[in-house]
Amino acid sequence: MHCLRSKRIIVKGRSPWEEVSKRAFLVLLGILVAWSVASCCGSLPQERIREQTAFAERAGAQRSASVPADPPTAAPSKTATQTVSAVPSAKATPSKRVLSRTPTRLPTKGLPSSTPTITATFTRRVFAELAGTYIARPLTVTLNIPPDAQDLSLSCESSAAKMAAQYFKPTPPAGFTDWEWYFIKTIPRHCNPHRGYRGKIDGTVSLSCEDPDGYGTYAEPIAEALNKAGIPATIEYGVDYQRIADEVRRNRPVLVWVSGRADAPIREFDPETKAEYVLLLGEHVWVVIGVSADNASFLVNDPAGGLQYWTHRFPRWDVFHGMSVVVGG
Repeated sequence: MHCLRSKRIIVKGRSPWEEVSKRAFLVLLGILVAWSVASCCGSLPQERIREQTAFAERAGAQRSASVPADPPTAAPSKTATQTVSAVPSAKATPSKRVLSRTPTRLPTKGLPSSTPTITATFTRRVFAELAGTYIARPLTVTLNIPPDAQDLSLSCESSAAKMAAQYFKPTPPAGFTDWEWYFIKTIPRHCNPHRGYRGKIDGTVSLSCEDPDGYGTYAEPIAEALNKAGIPATIEYGVDYQRIADEVRRNRPVLVWVSGRADAPIREFDPETKAEYVLLLGEHVWVVIGVSADNASFLVNDPAGGLQYWTHRFPRWDVFHGMSVVVGG
């Protein structure tokens, strides 16, 4: 009995030390885990901190044990984090405040706080946002094409073609001193505006094909004269505003057919080809030389008076089925 009682006394003497060792180990492990998470991921959420504190208390953390106000932080990685100092210095000064590009949570009273850092994930997100904001978004584009006033009363198409041609070739073809007169002399007369100039080019505005009245010409004769002069030109029908914006952004001015009048269009047939064509009083041509960043406005050169202005639409362009000439290769 004496021996058994002695053994029990010895066992009872060892148990408190083993319990204290276990509790101290668990407390130290909890603190190390908290510091490691704070160093790698920034400040912990308040809920997570409360869980760590409760875990330490359950493990037997004594109230007298003080928690360091500024736990040691791992050295910043060159790829993972970056800190920004308010005062550039070769050596870190504890008294200087360290500024951060990211907002940090205010530390809870009595709980550890971590040094604000910029994580690699945050850096990638910032660059992605900057790329979407400043690189992907298109800018306002304007081509360096000054406006020009048409020389004759109904030579707006030739004047518009001149402005586009000069952008690529300042000097007109041999035998001409001005690009507009190259088109005036090159384009033949024809009652079908798709085949030549309808009416008298310096006549009175009308739908007539007979002198002294005049009307104008369409995309085909203009494009043919441009190509003949060595300047690539493409005839387009059925295009929309987005297509015009895309062509201008590719450094290609575009001629568009418009009208400032509300008259109803009329239709005629070419007796030779039996093809139908539309006539609209007030037929006119603009040169589109610019587009806004949102593709909602266009800068145009207007041969009527040599004007240049921004517009949101091409009036009556739909009547001509989106007829356009894209100039440039």
